[in-house]
Amino acid sequence: MSDESNTRKEQNIRTNNFYINEFTEKENFKLLAKVLASKIENHEIKRICDVGCATGELLCYLIRSFGKDNIDYYGIDVNEQYISLCKERIPNCNFIKGDIYEGILLSEERRFDCVTFFGTLCLFSDFKQVFRNLLSLLRSEGYLYVFSPFNQYGYHVKYEYIHRATNGKMIKDVEYTCSIEEISEWLEERNMSYIWHSFRMPIDIIHSNEKYPVRAWTELLNSGERITRDAIDRIQEQFLLEIRVGSKNS
Repeated sequence: MSDESNTRKEQNIRTNNFYINEFTEKENFKLLAKVLASKIENHEIKRICDVGCATGELLCYLIRSFGKDNIDYYGIDVNEQYISLCKERIPNCNFIKGDIYEGILLSEERRFDCVTFFGTLCLFSDFKQVFRNLLSLLRSEGYLYVFSPFNQYGYHVKYEYIHRATNGKMIKDVEYTCSIEEISEWLEERNMSYIWHSFRMPIDIIHSNEKYPVRAWTELLNSGERITRDAIDRIQEQFLLEIRVGSKNS
């Protein structure tokens, strides 16, 4: 296992309790459902896999939105505890333990029409390796959806922050915000179609005192627009990136 995988594993362990107790319908799920609706209606998407599925929130939302009669749902996560919880909460879905940074090998017949990757890209320093591995899970014509904060100004940004863990120990964590410009160029070099769907939080989120530095809240500007920020003093510009495999960007 690589050093980066070990670092993410440590971060994963520290945030277990937070995510296990967090099981809510999120506003960004609604954006995804809106984008997926016509494709599912046209039967373009019959197999959906959520990579980094954690406790299964997104899968549960998609099942409520689109049902299970014509769609098979799958989840992949590196954390065995999350996989066990998902199997209890969503018994009719399929779950695979795997590390997307190291890569997950699937035969063509086991690949998916749609892969989702929500709120996890920030843990990786190299988006190219992650994207290659995500795209390898798709069939010859499929869709990848990545939701994350992205930087609009052409720079990859690394955030290192020190905070106090629940046991009182001071620990260092790292997160990354990837550049829209560089990702777009990388996709264009591979003749892939893509769309950046901008996301603005439509509701107010109160700043809580939870000891989780990247837990976001909203602030209302004089213009009436909401911005999303967190305790490491980062304003989160969030997007849903839609990538179509087998279709050249127009």
